[in-house]
This record gives sequence, C-alpha cells and structure tokens, in this order.
Amino acid sequence: MLELELIAMNGMNKGKRYPLRDEKCAIGRTTENNIVLEDELVSRRHCVLKKINDTYEIEDLESTNKTIVNGNPINNKILVIGDLIQVGETTFLFTSIREGLDGGDESQFRQDGKVITVTELKVIPDERRLLDLSVIGENIGELRRAHRDLATMYKIGMSINSSQDVSELLNMLSEKLLNIFQADRVVIMLFGSGRGRIVNKITKTNEPNMKDAGEISMSMVQEVVTEGMSILSYDALADERFKGKQSIVINKIRSAMCSPLKGREAVLGILYLDTHKSVGKFTQQDLQLLSIIGNQAGIAIENARLATDLEELFTGSLKTLVATIEAKDSVTSGHSIRVTSISQAIGKELGLSKEAIRILRISALLHDIGKVGVPESILGKPAPLSENEFIRIKEHPSRGAEIIENIKNVEEIVTAVKHHHERYDGGGIPDGLKGDNIPLISRIIAVADAYDAMTFDRPYRKGVTSDKAVKEIQRCSGTQFDPKIVEAFVKAHDKGMLKDITQKFSLEEGK
Repeated sequence: MLELELIAMNGMNKGKRYPLRDEKCAIGRTTENNIVLEDELVSRRHCVLKKINDTYEIEDLESTNKTIVNGNPINNKILVIGDLIQVGETTFLFTSIREGLDGGDESQFRQDGKVITVTELKVIPDERRLLDLSVIGENIGELRRAHRDLATMYKIGMSINSSQDVSELLNMLSEKLLNIFQADRVVIMLFGSGRGRIVNKITKTNEPNMKDAGEISMSMVQEVVTEGMSILSYDALADERFKGKQSIVINKIRSAMCSPLKGREAVLGILYLDTHKSVGKFTQQDLQLLSIIGNQAGIAIENARLATDLEELFTGSLKTLVATIEAKDSVTSGHSIRVTSISQAIGKELGLSKEAIRILRISALLHDIGKVGVPESILGKPAPLSENEFIRIKEHPSRGAEIIENIKNVEEIVTAVKHHHERYDGGGIPDGLKGDNIPLISRIIAVADAYDAMTFDRPYRKGVTSDKAVKEIQRCSGTQFDPKIVEAFVKAHDKGMLKDITQKFSLEEGK
C-alpha cells in the first residue's frame, strides 16, 4: 500500500515531514490540530485532510485566507501525488514516502500534460504564470510572494544587463542566486557550439569543505538542455539521475534545481542549485522563478558575447589600420601595440575601471595615427630632422585627433590622442596644457610612448636598456611626466609586467 506524507517546502517548518497514517489530519493555528502553524495568516482550524481509499481529500474549513492547492483556492479537492498545498505562508508537498514505493505507475502522475515523478517537478518558463495575480485573490502570503519575485526579477535584470563581460556576469549571477534561494551551492555552465563542450563553468558554494564542488548530475543537465525545461528534484539522494554520483552521497545533497540558460534561439547553458539541509527545500515557485532568471540571464549573456565580439572586431580593425600605417616605417613597426600594452599595465596599476582601460587601449593604439600624413623620408630619416621636418612631426597629435574626430562616441579618445605629447610642466604640444589639465589617458600614454621610444632602436641611435629608460623617466618625473603615472609605471616595471611585453616583441622581430 502506498504510504503518503506532507513535506513543508517553506516557512518555519521547512523540510519537516508529516507522515499521513490517520483517517484525518487537521491543519491550523491552535494546538488541537495535528499540524500546528504559528502564523497569523492561518485560521484556528484552517483545513483538514480526510482519507479516501488510497489518497486524501482536502477540505477548507471556511478559513479567512483560504486553502490554496496548486495556486488555486479550493473548498475541497481530491489530492494526487505532487500537489502543492498552501496554508498561510507555508507550502506543503503532498507526496509518497519514497521507501514505500514499488516502482509501479502510482509513483507518477500528470500535471499540465507533463509527467511528474514523486521526487521531481518540471516547469516551462512562463513569466505570466509566475506573476498571475488572478489566482491569488486576497491571499496575503501569495501576494507577498508575487511582489518579492517581481522585485527579484527586476533587480537581477538590472544587475546582469549592466555587464558586458561574460565572466563578470556569471560571477555576479552566481552570488545573487546563492543569496536569493539560500542554496548551499550554485553551478553555472556555458556550452560551446556543440552542447557537449563546456566553455565556461562557475561554481560558488557556502560550504567551504564541500568535496568535488563542481560535480553535478550531467544526466539532469542533459535532460534540461534537451527538453528546454526546468527540473526540481525534491530528494537528490532518492533521484535516479544522481545515482552513482559520489559527491552527492559525500555531501549529502538533498534538494536540487536545474534550469536552462535560454538565448533567443538556443539553450546556451544551465543554472544549477542544490542544498544538503533538507528534502523539499526548494518550491515550485522557486523553480518557476529560477527558470525566468535563466531566460533573463541567457539574453544578457548573448548581448555580452555580441558586445565582446564587436569590441574584438573593432580592436582588430584598429590593429590592422595601425599596422598598415607603421609599415611605412619598418623601424617603428609594432610601436603602437607595445605602447598599448605598456599603457594598459600602467592603467591596471592605477586601478582604472574596465571602461577606462578600454578607452586607454584604443587611444594608445591610435596615438600615432596622425603620422599617416608624414612622408616616409622624414619618418625613417637616419639623421637629425630639419626645422621644417620637425614641425611636420610635431603636427601628428593634432592631425591624429582630426582624423578620428568624425567617429561617433570617441570624444575621450580624440582628446587623449591630441594631448599625448603635452608635458606635465606645461612645455608640451599642441596646447601647452599643464598638470591635471592634461587628460589622464594622455599622461599615461606619454610615459609608455617615451619608454618604448628609448628602449627600441631608431635610425639615428641605438636603444638603451630597460633600467636606463626607467631611470630617465624617473628623472623627468614632475617636469615631463606626471609623478603619479611614473610611480605606477615603476611598480609595473618592478613586477616584470613590461619585461614580458618587450621580450615578446623582440622575439617576433627576430623571426
């Protein structure tokens, strides 16, 4: 005979199991009830379960806030395995005691056309169903839940849509999922073009001693990806998908949820959460909310990937343009890319934001673009320049700014290129700006440009050693260069960050 029970899915009694072995089981706020819920939303005598053959009928006892079954207020209803019963702010899962099952047909039922096993629930992401207030009526607990989920969706959306870096987005998302669902572990996977290939995996846990923290059921993952549905396992230890997973047994994982990360046209990966604290910790509402977050995050990841692809295409195009210009002068070939790498090392030492580093990178790549109008005879002259030739060279910062100023949304880059030959003491070109009036990006490029120019050969002189170049830049601190930039440059140099750059390009030139 099938043994039945209620499992508290949330509230003060979360995870507690109530075997149903009597003819009646009363639920209410006072002590004469079989299940006592100390909740102001629960009536003194709220509802009662009455045994009928091999199942139970639930009857609402004219409670103030109604008895809700599967999201709908009821007067009475014959229960089937998997029904969710809400009394006040507590939701119970009506299920069978797993050990009493013989594996027959009674271990499963159908809900909305989907097969639900005793330990499992599946849902299709549906924002309308999650936030449909028409079935809630005046139930305060459900209204609070809907309000909370709406606020959660809004906050998650604002956070993940603000990032254009996929790794940053995944880290942010995993932290938020841990907190929202009070999970012990979150695993996020992104797949490549072939679904079997994992290209990015983030694991976050509140359990520092968890063994094999990234080990989860790939059969559950495959099921989620193939069906495009979210799955909740009420008891992972009793779930066939987890059979043989040593980490599940060692860490005593009980409840688990898995949801697809859906892009516009395909499943990009999965969100997985679990806990070892109790059976039935996660609810149907939790699963529905996770599935919606999976939709939100999937679109955000697609957008971040698109932004990265466009950025890489843009940067690649700039590098090609710069290489074409520098091909006019084989002596300075690779100069702009080296200056870019050195500038980024300084920027990181200064603690610049990602967006500031991006502006710095593009500005450094383009800092000498104004030389496109300078004849090769001047650029490669193996002797000191004449006065007129020197004037032509000095025009390249302003000329470079003029070349790129017609591109949209690059005002900072135009300014940085124009002023990269200003001096901190005000004696530079083209405008004689002084101190902090010189754009920060320009001040960084000035140091990187000088270092690279000194350490590589020119037609009229041999390059000096790195140490000599550093000492010269330090000597000019406060006159030609910003002391703060020089300090950051020296720190980057002492950490070996510049050595890798110069060695790399020296080897390339020797090929």
